[in-house]
Amino acid sequence: MSLVFFPPIPCREVAKYLWNNFLGGQLNSRPLGNAANLLSSWNTWTSIPADKIFLGLPASPATAGSGYIPPNLLISDVLPYIKRSPKYGGVMLWSRYYDKDYSSAIKSDVIALNQALTAS
Repeated sequence: MSLVFFPPIPCREVAKYLWNNFLGGQLNSRPLGNAANLLSSWNTWTSIPADKIFLGLPASPATAGSGYIPPNLLISDVLPYIKRSPKYGGVMLWSRYYDKDYSSAIKSDVIALNQALTAS
């Protein structure tokens, strides 16, 4: 089952795990297109009382246009920052159809991050 809350305030009251789509666009939860905007949005979403926030990203520019962040920038600029949050739950991509090499490019870094977090 999938629920959509707009505005996002009600999810602050009911969410234990939140899979947010950081895909770009005009909504305040998606003002993306570069790492700085994504991290600003991440900080907003991690301020809610959910236990875990999952980072939902477009797997190619064709899926979200302005919200796409290349894998190398995700690895160098985003993952080192979000791993500091105890609410980091993982990374998800949209969509599998468009994922030609994004997941394979980030997989080892995401796995290493998850292992480091579970070991600490």
